[in-house]
Amino acid sequence: MTTVKMAQFADVRTRKTYENWEKGVGSPTVNQFISMATACGYSAHSLIKQYIERANHKTEVNYDEAALSNEES
Repeated sequence: MTTVKMAQFADVRTRKTYENWEKGVGSPTVNQFISMATACGYSAHSLIKQYIERANHKTEVNYDEAALSNEES
């Protein structure tokens, strides 16, 4: 996905804002995060749940588990 498309999904004016997020400068709102995660085929619910339930702050989120095709009903 291009940075322009991701900026559109996040509803920001230019791709520069999104590119800054990629560089660790600033961060999206929760609503922007959910929009981008959904646009990329991930379940925002699953990502947030994994983030909350992880054993420690260094544990990575499992993106395969969060893919929408794997989401439980």
